[in-house]
Amino acid sequence: MPVFLSDDDLQHSFSVGDQGFTLEEFFEDFIGHDKHHQEQIEAVVSAEKT
Repeated sequence: MPVFLSDDDLQHSFSVGDQGFTLEEFFEDFIGHDKHHQEQIEAVVSAEKT
């Protein structure tokens, strides 16, 4: 079941080590980081197909 967060929820702040984030910032960074790894994997898979 999907969970929906309000704009106020996304502004909740927390820390990971010395780094502070809002939930919104964390999700944006997390998604961008995963996309970077997805592109790396796709490049390897494409190279193996040739």
